[in-house]
This record gives sequence, C-alpha cells and structure tokens, in this order.
Amino acid sequence: MRAFYRWLFLASAVVASGLLATALFAAESPAPVSPATASPATMLPEPPEWEDAAFIEKLIGATAIDTLVNEKIAPPPTLDQASNATANHATALSLDAAVWQVLQNNLNLQSVRLAPEKSEQAVRAARAAFDPTFSAAAGYDLLDHQHSGASETYDNAASGGVGITEELPTGTTVKVGADFDTAWRSNHGNPRGTSGGWELSGTGSVTQKLLKGRGLDINLISVRQARLDAQISRYQLRDAVEDALAQTEDNYWDLVLAREAIVIRQEALNLAGERLRETEEKINVGKLAPADIAQARGDVAEKFTNLLAARHEYDRFSLEMLARINPHGRRFQPLAVAAMPNAPAVTLDRFRDHVALGLRERPDLNESKLRLQRGELEVKRTRNGLLPDLDLTVTVGGGGGGSRAGWNWTNNDDFAVGGRLNFSQPLGRRQEKAAHRRAEIDAAQARLALENLQLQITVDIRLRYLSVKRYQREIATTALAVKQYELALVAMREKFRVGTATSLDVATAELQYTESRLRAAQAVINTIKELTGLYRADGSLLTRRGVRVEDN
Repeated sequence: MRAFYRWLFLASAVVASGLLATALFAAESPAPVSPATASPATMLPEPPEWEDAAFIEKLIGATAIDTLVNEKIAPPPTLDQASNATANHATALSLDAAVWQVLQNNLNLQSVRLAPEKSEQAVRAARAAFDPTFSAAAGYDLLDHQHSGASETYDNAASGGVGITEELPTGTTVKVGADFDTAWRSNHGNPRGTSGGWELSGTGSVTQKLLKGRGLDINLISVRQARLDAQISRYQLRDAVEDALAQTEDNYWDLVLAREAIVIRQEALNLAGERLRETEEKINVGKLAPADIAQARGDVAEKFTNLLAARHEYDRFSLEMLARINPHGRRFQPLAVAAMPNAPAVTLDRFRDHVALGLRERPDLNESKLRLQRGELEVKRTRNGLLPDLDLTVTVGGGGGGSRAGWNWTNNDDFAVGGRLNFSQPLGRRQEKAAHRRAEIDAAQARLALENLQLQITVDIRLRYLSVKRYQREIATTALAVKQYELALVAMREKFRVGTATSLDVATAELQYTESRLRAAQAVINTIKELTGLYRADGSLLTRRGVRVEDN
C-alpha cells in the first residue's frame, strides 16, 4: 500500500505541473491571427516597418558591418618589403630562387633523376650476355678398399678440369677446356701410391649460327634497345625538368596575381566603406531614407567576402609552392613574392620558327622517335626468329698420358678433329609468328603515335602563339578600361554627393572599376604565363632559362 500511495503522489504532481504550464502559456501567447492577415516567416516586413531606423539596424546588424569596414586584411609583403622589414615574418622568394629550390629539392625530380642511371645498368646487363664464362671442377673417388692380413690397400681416382665459354655477337660460341684424370693404389706406408697412371686432354669447339641468330645486327639488338631505353630516360628527365620549371613559374605568377587581387579587393572594401559613411550622413540629415542603408551595408559585406576569398587563393598558391620547393621541414611562413610586374615587352619569332624548333627539341617527341626505333629493332629480331636453327660446330681435341712413376709423358698420339651440322625447326611456328606480328603492330602504333604527337605539338604551339598575341592586346584594352571606369567612378561619386545618383549607381561603378583592375592584372600575368607555355611547347624553355640537364 505504501508503494501505491507513492506512485499516486508522483502522478498527481506531473498532472498539476502540466496544467500550470498550460495556463502560463495561454496567458503569454498573443491573440490568434486570422488567416487573411497571416504572412510567411520568410516574407519581408511591411513598408511602414522599413521606415523605422532602429528596426533597420537590428535587421542588418550595424555593429557587424562597422567591424567589417574597420577591419583590414593586409596583403603579404613584396620582396622589397620583406627585406626591409623583418617584422613581417615572411619568407622572401624570388622567381629564380623558387626555380633553383625546385630543381634541387623537389622529390619528384629527385626520383626521376635516378632513371638514367638505372637504364645504364640495363645496358651493362645486356652487354653481359657476351661476357666469357669460366668454369672449374675437381673430384676424388675411393674406388676399392682391400684387407690382406695386417696391410690395407686403397684404389683411388681423381679428376679435374677448367674451361672458358664465350658467346660472340656474331652468333659464334667458342669453348676451350682442359681435363686431367689420374688413378693410383695406395697403402698406409705410401699414401700417394706408386702404381697408376694419368691423362691430360684439351678440347676446343666453335659453333656458328648460320640462320637464326647470325650476325651482329641480330645479336646486338638487345644492347641497342637498352641504349635506346637509356636515351629515352634522359629525354624523360628533361621533360620532367621542363614541366617542373613551367609549373613553378606559373605557380609563382599565380602568387603575384593573388597578392595583387588582395590589394584590389581591400581598396574595393575601402570604397564601399566610404560610401556607407556617406550614406549614413545623408540619412542623418534627411536626404536619404533609412532603408537606403541596407544596400550600402550589404555591399560592404560582399566586398569583405571577396577579400577573404582572395586571401584564401594566396594561401592556397603558397602551399602549392611550398610543396614544390620542399623546404625540408621549415615551418610555414607567408611567402613574399615580387610585386605586380609591368607589361612584358616581347617580340615573338615567326610561327614556323617555333614549330621547327618544337619538332626538333621537344623531349617527348624525341622520346617517341626513339620508341619507334626500338619497335623497328624488335620487328627485325622477331623476323629473324622465324628462321630455323642451323648451327655448324667444329671440334678440336687432343691429349696424352703416362704412368705415375716419374710422371713421364708416354702417350701423345691422341688427337681428333670433328664437325657437326645441327638443324631444328618448330612445326607451325605459331609462337614465333605471333611474336613477329605483335612487334609489327607495336611498331605501327609507335609510328602513328609519333605522327599524332607532331600534329599535337604544332597545334599546341599555334594555340600558345595566338594566346600570347591575344593577351598582349588585352593588356592595352584592359588598361584603357581601367582609366575610363576610374573616371566614371569619380563622376558617379560626385553625382551621389549632390543627390543625382543612388548608392546602387555608385556600387555598380565601383564594381566595374574593381573588375577592370582585376582583368588588367590578369592580362599581364596571362601574357607571362603563355610565354612560358609557348617556350615549353617548342622545347626551348630550359635553354632560355639557362638550365642544363646533365646526362650521366
């Protein structure tokens, strides 16, 4: 019963609390709104509410906007600023320094540099097929063991031999050898024995391939292919260095442009802040309605957002550059790069000169040519593999022997000369025919790939050439646009001061001026980057930058 009353008391308390909360909620709830006057929560307030300045400030957030206006995101220092002011804690990085560090420290290049040496080892391995082989053997046998009273006798035999075999690149196999055999009887009193004899013989043979595997052209194919592979690895190294150099320069100029974008976006934010203050002054003296402040404050927020995005771009390009130069665990610091350069004054060579240079110097094209040569050698090797085996072997041998007593030569008339002709041919030769056909297809593919690459190089050079011309013209047109939009902005701001233009008109003029400055800076950087791309396309980038790739 006691437990029952406890649960009854708890249930009564819960019900009483619910009734009390319902009564309080009903007392504080507003009167119900009829469906005819209800509006969605996302609807803007009615026009009368927009006339209330306090409501406007509450909606927009005047304190936050003032904070954005007063906040500055200083652009990273330039090279000169970093050298004159150590308080910036920035790492000065010139273009030449960036290129040098990439060539020295980049992990990918360090890996590619090992490829030529590895290929040279393959050449040595291919040449090792023609190294002579030395062989030697020795043995001992206990043939018999006899007991005769207190004495024991042993029959012994020993043999040994040496030989040299060499495969010549002419398809010739030379073998030279000598063998020694001896047998004797020994006992405890005379372990070396007195009875027995020995034989010494020498042989030599020459085997010449007459069809398959005959001649220097066939047997040196593996060596020539290995040498082509070594040369290919050198061109691959040159191509990797050129690619790293071009990417480093593009990354560097992206950094320069990103820094300039921070400067331009900060000045755009300053202009928006000045317009906001002018709008507030006009509202205070009654020349503008309080609602006009919203556009100015929204523009400040948007300009600050653009500034944040510009700073993020600079940090992203900085991290990419640090990954390239691999500063060996140095802690991250902002990079101080060169200031925005002037328009480059470049006179291009004739288009056909760039194409001729590219078809001669491009490392990937030279690599493709070598691969075609390698494929043609493989066709030649497999064509020879279709022939039957026909070998001529000539053998010369001789020797002699004697008794162990005094080791005298008693028999020296053992001399022989012989010859043998061996022929073999797989029936059907399906494996050899398939290998030859694969080699022909590979060579045809290599030839087509070479022709396609030549076409792509010509197109690439043409596109780069046209792009340089285009951006050189854009430099002039965008500079003119900057001047005109600057004049238009000055005029629009003056109209705003006298009341003949709205804040939106000034915002439009500011946007046009800011975007024109960004396009002008982009045109200068694009010209520089396209010049690098043109030199990369015609294979002259390393030569123009004074970089030499050493061949091991």
